[in-house]
Parts: sequence; C-alpha cells; structure tokens
Amino acid sequence: VTSSMLLQAFDVPLEQVEQRALSFACATDALIRGDLEGLFVVSADPTETVARAIRAGARLLDVTGPTITRLRADYPFLRTAVIPARTYPGQPRPVETVAVDVLLLSRVGFPEQFVHRLTWALFQVLPSLAQQFDYLKLMELSRAPATPVPLHAGAPWYYRQEELQ
Repeated sequence: VTSSMLLQAFDVPLEQVEQRALSFACATDALIRGDLEGLFVVSADPTETVARAIRAGARLLDVTGPTITRLRADYPFLRTAVIPARTYPGQPRPVETVAVDVLLLSRVGFPEQFVHRLTWALFQVLPSLAQQFDYLKLMELSRAPATPVPLHAGAPWYYRQEELQ
C-alpha cells in the first residue's frame, strides 16, 4: 500500500511496475541478485536486511520534496523522517524519507470501554516499551488521532480526555 501511494505520487504508472509482496529477506536477496530494481522497506532503522543490501552495493534514496508535502496532506499518517548518518554501512549523510505510524487496530463491535482502556494503557506503558523497542520511541500521543482508518469510538473518547483532536 505504501509503495503504491509513493509510486503514484511521483507519477509512476503502476501498470509499468511489477510489484511483489516479499519478506525483507527474500526482497533483499532478489535485489542483490539483480532480480529487483528497488524495494520499499517499512521498518524501524536499523534493519539488518537493508544493511546487507547496502554492503552488496545497494544505496538508500532520499524521498522528499513538494510531492511528499502534497502526499502528506492527503495521508496524515505519513510523516517525514530522517535516517541518521552512519545508521548503515557507507552511509555518510542523513537520508530523508517518509515513515508510517504504528497502528493499533480493533475489530468493529469491540466494546467502547475496552478500547478506551486499552488506548489509555498503551500510552501508559509506551515509555517503558520504547526502552525495549526503538521504533516505539518515535510514537507520539499528539499524532495518534491521525490514522488511515476510521477510529473506534473508544479511541477518540481517550483522545478527547487528553485534549487531542
């Protein structure tokens, strides 16, 4: 989904691209063999498969500019991000990119009170979880209401209590 959004935003006709859903390891192997020309990785940095691809000659590309600004207006769950210099082998400078927020989803019909309590609990334990999982360090309560899917009624109840919109 993310790769399709980015390709379309940069006016790459999807019918001219063969998209494949592969695991990170399989996609990296295919890139290294020359069976893929590029790949999109949605993951927290650093990712070992990306490091392996770079060691084999791949390079990170900046994803930035007015196209991304317009895309973010349509999809508020996308945000700008920077992969710091030296995150990967032979990466001397920061790389500008986009990131996708982590989502907590529930099924329709789940009790509102339970979702409210679960949302509260998530943000209570988030600081300690972020110590174990680097990708959670970037999670911000203020961005929580910006999702690509409709919110369950229990979540906005919590966000209103925290005065988030």
